[in-house]
Amino acid sequence: MNYKSEIVKMLYGVQHKLSMEEFEKQAKIDNETIGKYTDEEIDKMFETDVPDISLDELERKLSI
Repeated sequence: MNYKSEIVKMLYGVQHKLSMEEFEKQAKIDNETIGKYTDEEIDKMFETDVPDISLDELERKLSI
């Protein structure tokens, strides 16, 4: 591809402009969505019921 070609430069510019517009649109959607949740709701989304595991103990069991 001839990157010095005016057509290629123009196509690259259009692609970059469209990408930036989509990026800004998605960022706005994400900001609006995040603002709808309370801190407690966000904490609950990341909660897990996985028990704490001792990696040293697990390694000993696997070594046997």
